[in-house]
Amino acid sequence: MQSKSIFDLAALLCTIPLCACVAETPDKIEYFQPAESIAIEHGSSIEPAFAPGVTPRAPELRVLLTDAPADVDAVFVSIDLVLAYACADESCTTGSWVELMDEAVTVDLLTLQGATAELAELDLPAGTYEQVALFLSEASIVVRGEEYELPISNEMPSVLHRLDLENGTRTELTLDFDAERSLLWSNDAGWSLRPALEHVSTTVVEL
Repeated sequence: MQSKSIFDLAALLCTIPLCACVAETPDKIEYFQPAESIAIEHGSSIEPAFAPGVTPRAPELRVLLTDAPADVDAVFVSIDLVLAYACADESCTTGSWVELMDEAVTVDLLTLQGATAELAELDLPAGTYEQVALFLSEASIVVRGEEYELPISNEMPSVLHRLDLENGTRTELTLDFDAERSLLWSNDAGWSLRPALEHVSTTVVEL
């Protein structure tokens, strides 16, 4: 008899609906959610709170360069300029180029395999930027210990990638200068460089 009453009680409990974390009102049922999940669900964003009277700092942009593997000893490129195209309207049909780098650098692309080199880090006016471009002044390749000058077919490779820079944030943009795809060989002209530049990642953090 005792065993039967336990089974009857278990069966009764199984018929009772679970309602944890639910608040029921006469008109609707509301689920308790964190503010972050509600904002994401409705397509809005959570604005950083700044103290009254304090002006948020200008957005910061950091540009990094990396490289995929190539079967040569070294590939040197001299980068004289890093530029970003600042949009003057929402459609970005008009705008102007902004210099991001103070001084020229020469890098061996092969040392950037699994690593990055910083090309620029600076504060910029808040707004939308749609392109990042590099200006290359010269390049060379080392094969079996011999260095050869590389004619450059496109001295200003660029990446079309939209950046929305907001006050109080740091944006880190990583570009891949793929040495293996950039190198060309012909029996008549020898080695040359046609830069293959592409976007890898963009991360944004609040300052």
